Amino acid sequence: MAHGVREVIASVKGLLVGGGAFIVGNSLLGLVLPLRMEVAGYSVTLTGMIMAAYYLGLAFGGLHAKRLILRIGHIRSFAVFAALTTVTTLVYSQAFTPTVWFILRILNGFCIAGLSTAIESWLNERSNNATRGRILGLYMLTFYLAVATGQTLVNVANIDGSELFILSACLIGLSLVPVALTSLNEPNLKQHRPLRMRDLYAASPDGFFGAGVAGLLVGSFYALGIVFARRIGLNVSDAALFMSVVVLGGFAFQLPVGILADRYDRRVVLAGALLMVGACWGLLARSIVTGSSFNALLVLAIGFGGAMSSVYPVCVASYGRIWVTWPIRRRVDWRLG
Repeated sequence: MAHGVREVIASVKGLLVGGGAFIVGNSLLGLVLPLRMEVAGYSVTLTGMIMAAYYLGLAFGGLHAKRLILRIGHIRSFAVFAALTTVTTLVYSQAFTPTVWFILRILNGFCIAGLSTAIESWLNERSNNATRGRILGLYMLTFYLAVATGQTLVNVANIDGSELFILSACLIGLSLVPVALTSLNEPNLKQHRPLRMRDLYAASPDGFFGAGVAGLLVGSFYALGIVFARRIGLNVSDAALFMSVVVLGGFAFQLPVGILADRYDRRVVLAGALLMVGACWGLLARSIVTGSSFNALLVLAIGFGGAMSSVYPVCVASYGRIWVTWPIRRRVDWRLG
């Protein structure tokens, strides 16, 4: 690794640690909520609606959270989003009603979009063309490991109590500390202008629609995947492991699929990833019917998670050298609700 890269990593480690702590807490919350609703006897439809509210907030935040960042800066914006998420996480445990949870999920999504924009635009500003790929790669490594860690923490307490909500809130609140202590100068992004949706479509129709499909795949799975795992007979511990393996599969596939996307037609790679998603899901369904072992489920989960998580990066790569200052992320994606 070049000396310059080490210097950049050293300068942004506070952002990575703070963002990682936030993602661990948010990932834990994303499993606790559907599990709590499943225990309470909520229907899959109602659970799906409440979990989907997160993505309404995520989309709205992707479009509008930048205004707050431009007005008060990255550090204070991070503090606002983290503080709001900490409070809403605690409110979940005290107000267990569908309407309140629906509203809280929207607010959570908005905060995640704003926080992601703050971190990623800051990392982008701190790197250059020679270091950007490795810096963002390290960020994605932190992201995947944090998500998997958060999902395994669901085993530390009973799902019926408030302990997991408190743990999630503590992790999210602690994310403020390394970011608040950073000595980095905040980036000046006022000279940048975002691309319009029609510009994105014109640049790559395949990438535009493929990214939408990726959002549907990832959003629906992470909203209800844990409920699916429980309803096929897995206990909470095994269900959490199943979800973590899906995430780690996504991590493992990033580099190989990236190499394929650089060497071959990205439309072919995208089609292959989508076919693998369908094949792995079909095999998962068959293995459940035939009573296959839990280890077989985990192997298929790796393939499913890897293929599912590869769709979005391949679509983004199809845009080539387009600079998007305010990215609307899946979730995750990316933020994985």
